[in-house]
Amino acid sequence: MSGTARPERFRVARSKVESGVDVDGGEREAMLSEVAGTVVGIEDQFGAPVDVEWCWSAGILYLVQVRPITRVGSQGRDDGPGSRSDEHLVLRGEGASPGVSTGPVRVVTEIDMIDQVIEGDVLVTPFTSPEWMPALVRCVALVTEVGGVTSHAAIVSRELDLPCVVGAERATTVLATGDHVTVDGSSGAVRRGS
Repeated sequence: MSGTARPERFRVARSKVESGVDVDGGEREAMLSEVAGTVVGIEDQFGAPVDVEWCWSAGILYLVQVRPITRVGSQGRDDGPGSRSDEHLVLRGEGASPGVSTGPVRVVTEIDMIDQVIEGDVLVTPFTSPEWMPALVRCVALVTEVGGVTSHAAIVSRELDLPCVVGAERATTVLATGDHVTVDGSSGAVRRGS
């Protein structure tokens, strides 16, 4: 949630677990199945997708928070190398809040630098936390190096209707303050220029 880690991602269907790791049918798969079944039950009660924070302790699943999910874009859309949309592509992460915005980059790597963010900047940072809110309300888009669609950066960006790309590795070194970029929070693409 803090956005300081790269989350492990699992896609869970009602009948099958799809992930990037080897799930061997053991305890881990049982835990994933219980989480998935619980979330599906909650979604059925709400009648809509939900954002669920959960944890395990002593083999028991605890729900920490449940709320209706804020809208997300078509994450991870990739038009493939060489396509017209890859022209000027400099970074790709995960689309975490839909929309497209263009502006000058402001690289901020420490909390004590947030006062440097001015209206219209594209904030590029390793991650955000609640203390970053004064900067987030001034920028037109957000790019973080780590985090996922349930990280602080992603959730707050959706609430602010701010295009956001998370998990754009090396963003603070690839981009420099003053660069002009376009951030596509639906596809996860960051391109130079307007």
